[in-house]
Amino acid sequence: MARFAQRLCARRARQGRALFPAPVVVDALSRAEGAVLTDVDGRRIFDFHGNSVHQLGHGHPKVVDAIRRGMETLPFSPCRFANATLAALARRLVETAPGDLDKVLFAPSGAAAISMALKLARCATRRHKTLSLWDSFHGANLDAIGVGGEALFRRDLGPMIPGAEHLPPLNLARRFFGDDKPFERFADYIDYVLEVQGDVSALIAEPLRWTTVEAPPPEFWPRVKDSCKRHGALLIFDEIPSCLARTGALYACEQFGATPDILVIGKGLGGGIMPLAAIPAPAGSIARQTRRSDIIRTRTVRSLAPLGSRRSKSSKRKSDRSGEGTRTSRP
Repeated sequence: MARFAQRLCARRARQGRALFPAPVVVDALSRAEGAVLTDVDGRRIFDFHGNSVHQLGHGHPKVVDAIRRGMETLPFSPCRFANATLAALARRLVETAPGDLDKVLFAPSGAAAISMALKLARCATRRHKTLSLWDSFHGANLDAIGVGGEALFRRDLGPMIPGAEHLPPLNLARRFFGDDKPFERFADYIDYVLEVQGDVSALIAEPLRWTTVEAPPPEFWPRVKDSCKRHGALLIFDEIPSCLARTGALYACEQFGATPDILVIGKGLGGGIMPLAAIPAPAGSIARQTRRSDIIRTRTVRSLAPLGSRRSKSSKRKSDRSGEGTRTSRP
């Protein structure tokens, strides 16, 4: 552990406060470049984690240059104005999105995008209940924790958002539904819950759990999507960590043949430097139902958009090229 981090931990210990919950070990970094982190003692560390945001590595020169140019020309855009850079990024996302996801909302973080997607589902369906999976993670904001399922984030926080119902995690399908066609039985159970509840606004899930990278069989999500459509609920896929060519396709849902009603993307979209997320959704089935657009808009979004979208276009072009020849056909 770096001497700086040791002194910091010692000072916090004297104050009777832990820097981080044990057994996390803290180091102090001075530089990040490419795939390498450098600590204050000059030790070089290969970053095999990257928080799922560094498809291009740390500080890619083209991304840095795009941000620099944005800061010099349009560092801020008031919420009543549009700008060409933001429009170009939205157009590029629509051009590469699966299915009919032809409208885009931007957000300053993945957790904020999840909140906006949940609000969008409520506005579109006039319902408030959600289905999600235990052991899932959708962000550390309170509403994102409410639909998430990791005990670490929910412990001792008291009541979560109302109407957030949970299903077993994908990796425990055999435990709860047996060895004989467990995912077929799981899909049947989801259909039953949607029917019995009758007023679910959305089922929100990661297409595959990103921390364990365990994928359901390819027929699972198309069956769930059919159930959602039949019972008037929307399917929201959280691809914040898995988007942009991390799975052999530009979007993970393309590997499962199921286009969600709302897609949430982020992390790598920001080029690993500035936070940015986006919510592609179909104009036909959602935007026309959502007249009260002020409910969805956040004032932060357009303020961040010029810098973020410049950096994202650079990152997006590289992700497009990295996925060439591997992208699956649209469902």
